[in-house]
Amino acid sequence: MAASRRGQPLASPTGRGEGPELVFAITAALGTDVGSVADALAESLRRVDYDARTIHIVELLYDIAQWRTLPRDPHDVRIASHQDAGNDFRRRMKHGGAMALLATAAISAERERLTGNATRPVSRCAYILRSLKHPEEARTLRRIYGPAFFLIAAYSPHSRRVDRLATKIAQSRHAGQAAAFREQAERLIQRDQAELGNSFGQNVSMLFPMADVFVNVENPEGFRQATERFVDLVFGRPFVTPTRDEYAMFHARAAALRSADASRQVGAVIATVNGDVIAVGSNEVPKAGGGLYWSGDSPDLRDFQLPEDPGQGLKSAMLGELLDTLRRESWFASSLQGKSTAQLIEDALPLVRGSQFMGVGEFGRTVHAEMAALIDAARRGVAVSGQTLYTTTFP
Repeated sequence: MAASRRGQPLASPTGRGEGPELVFAITAALGTDVGSVADALAESLRRVDYDARTIHIVELLYDIAQWRTLPRDPHDVRIASHQDAGNDFRRRMKHGGAMALLATAAISAERERLTGNATRPVSRCAYILRSLKHPEEARTLRRIYGPAFFLIAAYSPHSRRVDRLATKIAQSRHAGQAAAFREQAERLIQRDQAELGNSFGQNVSMLFPMADVFVNVENPEGFRQATERFVDLVFGRPFVTPTRDEYAMFHARAAALRSADASRQVGAVIATVNGDVIAVGSNEVPKAGGGLYWSGDSPDLRDFQLPEDPGQGLKSAMLGELLDTLRRESWFASSLQGKSTAQLIEDALPLVRGSQFMGVGEFGRTVHAEMAALIDAARRGVAVSGQTLYTTTFP
């Protein structure tokens, strides 16, 4: 499924001429065949006379003395050690996009090799970055390269990813039964999806929805066609119009703009098989009598209009109760015993930010975008059985 944004025509593929330097990055959950996506993208770029150069981001750590000897085998040890190294590098740099900065350095080095000038973009050259694992990496690359940067999300079902990863682990360990390694594969995949409580950890689940295009790796012919179509969109080819899925996702993204939720803005729509949008929702506070609040409503009782975020207040109260209980059980050092609960909460909140406790989001007044879309349909008597729900993030 391609992006909603379109590029301006770059140049005709009939002759090389001049063309801007482009940067493509791929993100995918662990166990996805990223190599096939990179190969298909490189092939599509060659069709428009672009040289494609692939950079394996995690392997750039090998140039740093501390990680020069990261284990390459067996496969599960390689993955875990590289995950540890990436997390450690982000933590040391105090930057979630630190690995992306390594990629920009590699691009500069390649420019210098090709032109003798590290800051001079190479005409009709595209860099393919494998693979982003943290949302801040995409934000960093977008800030640096602007409209010349594109993010591709490669999708593969969970069961297929577990099978593929377990098989690779078994082969690397010269074992005959891949089933014996499914549990290890599940653990690695879960870590890759989101490391709760670690702001510098793997977090593909939050990164994935930020992509400009989504391709299903399990449909080889389909994802190659989708990749070619995406490149056509980037190069501003005429007569490339949205598919039904793209049209619905465009409306879901627009619906997200209605949300003023402090954590994130999510949109959802329900569409028929013919692409007709029949219900819309966003994560926002429900209004008495039905529907959600609009800007300009009076009264406007959305969370940001209140003196305090109710969800944050409830979390603080829960934390206070927990701290009081620990103090009664003499878990604190003597230096903390004299502090009031309010002081303890103020001291503790910065320490637990990013933890699983603070990540719980079910205490707010906002309704989920998917639920809001279903309620919207029910309120208007629209049947949704057999239709498709599109959402801008994972439900």
